[in-house]
Amino acid sequence: MGLSRARTLIVVPIVLLSIVVLGGCVNVKLPGTGSEEQKKAAPVRTEADKAAEKKAAEKKKAAEELAKKIEEEKKAAEAAAAEQPAEEGGVRRVPAPPTYIPEVLGEDEAWRRYLSQYLQRGGVEDTMTLLYSYPTDAQFNDAQAAAAVRVFAQGGAKRLQHLMSIQPGERPLLRPYLALALGDALWREQDGIGAQQMWKQAAKESGWTPLQREARKRLNPPEGKPAITLGLLLPLSGKYEALGRNLLHAAQLAQRDYADAGIGLLIRDTAGDVQAAQAAATELIEAGVDAIVGPLFHDPARAAVELAVNSAIPIMPLNPRPDLTVFDDDNPETQRLLYQNAFNAEQQARDMARYAIERDKRRRVAILAPDSEQGRMLAEAFADEAKRLGAGVVGPDYFPRDTRDFSPWLKQLGHIDKEAIARRMRTARKAQALDPADSAQTEEVDDIPPWYAFDALYLPGSAAHGRLMAPQLAFYDIHIPQTALLGAVGWNSPHLLSAGAEYLKGAVFPDADEARAGAFHAAYSKAWGERPSNLAALAYDAVAVAAQSFRELRMAQAQTTQGWTGLLLRDAGFSGALGGLRFGADGRSARDFTLYQVEEEGIAPLDAPAKPKAEAQATTSPQPTSGG
Repeated sequence: MGLSRARTLIVVPIVLLSIVVLGGCVNVKLPGTGSEEQKKAAPVRTEADKAAEKKAAEKKKAAEELAKKIEEEKKAAEAAAAEQPAEEGGVRRVPAPPTYIPEVLGEDEAWRRYLSQYLQRGGVEDTMTLLYSYPTDAQFNDAQAAAAVRVFAQGGAKRLQHLMSIQPGERPLLRPYLALALGDALWREQDGIGAQQMWKQAAKESGWTPLQREARKRLNPPEGKPAITLGLLLPLSGKYEALGRNLLHAAQLAQRDYADAGIGLLIRDTAGDVQAAQAAATELIEAGVDAIVGPLFHDPARAAVELAVNSAIPIMPLNPRPDLTVFDDDNPETQRLLYQNAFNAEQQARDMARYAIERDKRRRVAILAPDSEQGRMLAEAFADEAKRLGAGVVGPDYFPRDTRDFSPWLKQLGHIDKEAIARRMRTARKAQALDPADSAQTEEVDDIPPWYAFDALYLPGSAAHGRLMAPQLAFYDIHIPQTALLGAVGWNSPHLLSAGAEYLKGAVFPDADEARAGAFHAAYSKAWGERPSNLAALAYDAVAVAAQSFRELRMAQAQTTQGWTGLLLRDAGFSGALGGLRFGADGRSARDFTLYQVEEEGIAPLDAPAKPKAEAQATTSPQPTSGG
């Protein structure tokens, strides 16, 4: 029975839960407690009656246990919240649980959004609210089921383990989807036994044929000719050989992690050279690869992109330069052939502008950036997005990358409005004169306390820049978080807190999800005995999105894989080494960043829910449970 249309809520379980939670505040007359005459008049109980009573007793016991879990989680959450220091004004930050269950689950976007919230912060009470809102035998329709597979694929092993642990045995609605995703996560962490356990559970419990088929494919990967062959263009010789090998190992790790997808790799060396890249790309095109990944550096990438697009071969360069995506404006096929898989610097700047203005309600932002290509790119992207959102922008101003003294720029920001300075000078002179007839006193501009015409400062520099600037901000009477300090990717580093951390409290910056990045680094190091480079995730993700696209086609029982690159533009995106990623209409990739904040104890995710003790302890792989 599908969930695509509105359903009447199941009343009996909800009432039962209410009775248990209220702790006996309602008197209920149970069978067998009446007078002797009533007992004599009662009909003889059959075996069916006894079985029904037994089943009812089991349901009651299950409801009592669930109610107990809910109360325990509530108390644990309250205790955790009580331990958190109150924010300014005495208001504690309490994370919001999922708040919206679509009445009509055919609202695919709303359903996907709800599942994403549930994956991030859902608990026991949210689980019960969802599962007991629908009949026991309810099933997702195809679109809802596919959305559940996509969303839960974004989860890390520990979070998925916790969600599995709070699924009731008699309500397996979500459990098969969680089990499939948990199996994939455990496999990536090289826990083969745990992964197979979860995949077997998904195949056993699911009522959706595509999910059963996917679980069985994980258990028995197909052999023979690869479903998709990717050509890799990497610098495997010359001065960048070590980096190229690092990226190759990441691609091979993804090939192992998605063994069921049958991704073949055909590898060629660019040596970091344009002519070598052209020759290597020509070889891959002649070999008939389904797509090309790389090159890494701009000039070789430009040459390979031209060859691939002219040969109608999809290509995924690993270079961030935006001119790669617009190299052939006259060719309408370009946008369907060129997918730029790189760290998009402008995206993080736009994300921070949206955070400051839409969420943190800042109205006027100043920009102070290092004088470098990256710094200018970030500053301009932030300024453009802030203006688009209606905020005032001060700057950008630029400082040398090696500076340690920011006072010249902070003084300049403090005297930004000449008319306001003149007005304040006149007011200050009048107030100082004891006799209005006294002549105006002369006063140096620098003697006037600074006035800063902004309520947020964007500093897209390094962690060292943030650490050095923070105490100087305080010296010039700019205090965080009254004035928001917004940092950049790379601040989640021990260097940020090595000195002067007390001045940084409240600063906010974006970075990759720490748990996902940590899991990727651990898996890579275990497989290859070395640490991955900062760019290794790009090569991993290139193979991963191809594999996930193939899985998508397989779930839909497509007869061919030729159109798999068309899936790259889907709104739902993909699960990458560092978190979610997607490709925009311009072919450029965008990755999901986590916002981090400097707190008293160190650095923590800005939106991290308060973890109940029960959740913090749920770190072991759950055992398969039998479901009704």
